[in-house]
Formats: sequence, structure tokens, C-alpha cells
Amino acid sequence: MQATTSRQRTPQRWLPAVTLGATALYWYLVLALLVVSRLIPLVMGWPVVVVTSGSMEPLIRAGDVVAYEPTNGEGLAAGTVIIFENPAVDGALVTHRIVSVNPDGTYVTRGAAAAVADSTPLHPAQVRGTGKLVVPFAGLPQLWLREGAWGSFALFVASLAAAKTYLVAARRRRPDDEPSIRVDLSEHELETRVASRSGSGSIIGAMLVLGMVSGVSIPGSAAAFSDATSSASNDFSAAPSFTTISFVQTVGITDCGNTTSTIVVPAGGVAAGNTLLVRVVLRDASATAPVAAADGSGNTYVVDADVARTTRVRAVVLRTHVDTALGAGDTIVVTHPDGRAESVVVEEFSGIAPTSPVDAVATAQGRSTTPAVTVSTMTADVLVYGVLGTRGTAAHTEPAGWTPLVLEQLRCARPLDNAAAYRLEAAPGTFTYDPTLSGRRHWAGAVVAYAAG
Repeated sequence: MQATTSRQRTPQRWLPAVTLGATALYWYLVLALLVVSRLIPLVMGWPVVVVTSGSMEPLIRAGDVVAYEPTNGEGLAAGTVIIFENPAVDGALVTHRIVSVNPDGTYVTRGAAAAVADSTPLHPAQVRGTGKLVVPFAGLPQLWLREGAWGSFALFVASLAAAKTYLVAARRRRPDDEPSIRVDLSEHELETRVASRSGSGSIIGAMLVLGMVSGVSIPGSAAAFSDATSSASNDFSAAPSFTTISFVQTVGITDCGNTTSTIVVPAGGVAAGNTLLVRVVLRDASATAPVAAADGSGNTYVVDADVARTTRVRAVVLRTHVDTALGAGDTIVVTHPDGRAESVVVEEFSGIAPTSPVDAVATAQGRSTTPAVTVSTMTADVLVYGVLGTRGTAAHTEPAGWTPLVLEQLRCARPLDNAAAYRLEAAPGTFTYDPTLSGRRHWAGAVVAYAAG
């Protein structure tokens, strides 16, 4: 008697993941291109531009598409992302953020990744519109075409065709006519319906994307025209907000003021709607009386972090939302209990939420050459602001990914360092401020995450 055997096909466990990934990539690009090239201009009346450089990172990256609402440019506030005519290149557009408004109504602009503001004040008439929406990566194919990156573009087209061909081939492997692919995912079951019944679907799909890429001319927008220039989300419906924070200026530095330290506001003042962060480092941490600040315009200052290393060093971070602007010559007065050695630095940021902006706070202290303070943020679009006070001066090497701020090294009484750095993050995460010191020091550090608004 002969035994009858049947050959059973072993399920390929990687098939669902590959199928899902290929489908998601294909239709994201198809729908993103369709929306940004056709639906947004038609329904909302918002023109779109492809960003061609990286000076607005991490908020906007090269290859992202930005939709903007046309405006006459009048009355815009600091923190607004705008698309404007490049004063340095005729006919070119730039996507940057307003960091302050001059008394004559012109704007000071800067890219999020730039170390300094753009060199030319911007007249309101040069503003094309205000940023409303960013679609991550949707402009990469057109950017590759425009820049002649034929290898990247060819790989893009090949990957789309391969994804579509794979889906059709997976459908054809079915021994019956049931128009679905069913695979066991242990606890979950994935069912992907395949509408196409022939390999022509891959050709049609690739032609659809290619037609939209080559047949729709989306203007390009550079992100830099300044003298010095140094997307976390991949979901179209969760495009990053345009209220992202930006560093504006160091308002002032003072030290050795006994128990009262005074900062004089420089020319240009401090704009209403912005936020001042005050970092104070005291050498005598045995005095635990509160640190406070006030200014002549009546803005309210609150303490966001206060940490001490035994009696050796103390670091404090204060904040105020500037409801009433400060003019040149106005003063900010900080009071504290250390009459022997203290350092005060005041910095201005735009785009921080006016109310309840603190997303997370972390403090730490110790004695080492490798101080570290770690904070975990809970919301998207935050400023992560790190402060470190050390007893005794040392060379500081700021960690990668952090933008250094002014390092104030005090020697008028007893040596003391007041260091800080920041980073802008579009998505929640865990971040460690861990500068390296040239020598072992007592240190006290704080990291405060501020939400945009």
C-alpha cells in the first residue's frame, strides 16, 4: 500500500510585516503627493513649497513640503514661521521663523538650526505667508529631480515598483480565487485585501506617482540666507506644529553683586510674548533663602528648578512670560542669599507657551568630571534647557546635540562656573545634559523642558 503525502506550504512569518510596510510606504507617498499638490491648494487656498535646505531642522527638514497661508505680512508676532522672498537671491523663497520685531515694523528672522539671526531685516511686504502645515518627506522625489540626484530618484521609483509588484505576486500565490491574503500573527490576524488582479497594477501605480512628481511643479524654499547657519513625525495627520521655540538673545550677564544682581536690557529690548529664562549659580549653598527676580515692567518671575550640592554650589532656574515688553535700559533685578560669589545670566526665547509651559524638570548634583542630568519629556515640540553650576572654573565640553549658551566663569571673589545649553525636540523622549569638565568639580545641575505654545 502506497502512502499518499501532500506538500504543505510553510507560512512565511515575515510576509505580514513586509506586506504591511510596502503598502504603507506606497500609499503614504501616493496620498501625500496627491494631497500637497492638489487638495491643499484647491480646498484651503494654501500654496505649498518644498524645503531645499536644513537650517530649520529639526522642525522642518530638506524634502518636507510646507503649506502656507498667504498674508500681507503686517502685525506678525515673534515665533511665527513665515515664507518670504529672499533678499539676497532674486525670485527665491525662504522658510524661517520671526525671532523679534523691530521698532520700525521690520522682522528679525532666523532658521531653527542657525547660530545667529539672518543678516537682513525683513520688510512685511516681502512676506508671502505664514506656515500652517508640514508634510514630512513628501517633497523628496521632486527635490531629487531638481538637484539631479538621479541615484536616489531611481531607487525611489524602483522601490515603489517593487512594492506594488510584491503585493500583486503575493496575491497570485493564492491557490484559490479568494481576493485576500490571510496570515497568522500569533495573537493578531492581518487581512490585506488585494484589489489588483494583474501585474499591470505595479506599472499603473508607479506611473501615478511619477506623474504627480514630474507633472506638478512645487516651488522650492531654501531655509537659509544668513551669514552663519549651523521630522520626527511621519504621520500626515500629526504634522509638527509651527509654534516651535527659538533662541532670541542673551539679554545680559552679571556677577559679584552681593545679594542683589542687576541686568540692564540691551538695545532692541525684549518683545512682549517672549519668555525670559534666568539662570543663577551661587557658590555658598548653605544659605537656603529663596532666589527671586523682578523687572520694571511688572512681569512675574517663578522658580522652575532649584538644586544644591551640599553647601558647595547651588543652581536655580527662573522664568517669566513677558506680558509687558522691556525697553532698552530697563532692568531685571535678581535677589539671592549669597553675598560672596554669584553669577546671573538672562536669556530670551520665543515660542514658549505663555501659561503652564513646564513639561518636565530634573535635577542632580555630585562631584566629578562627568556631570549628568536626565529628563524625560511628555509632549511634542519642547525646549530642553540644561543648566550646570560648578564650584571652581573648568573647561566645558558640551554634549553632542546640544546648542551651547554663554559660559560665565566668575573669578571676582571665588571661582564659579555658570554653563547652559539647549536643544529643540519635536517628539517626546529622554535627554541627558552631560557636559565634560576638564577637572573634578562639585556641581549642581538642572534640566527643564518647556512646551511650545
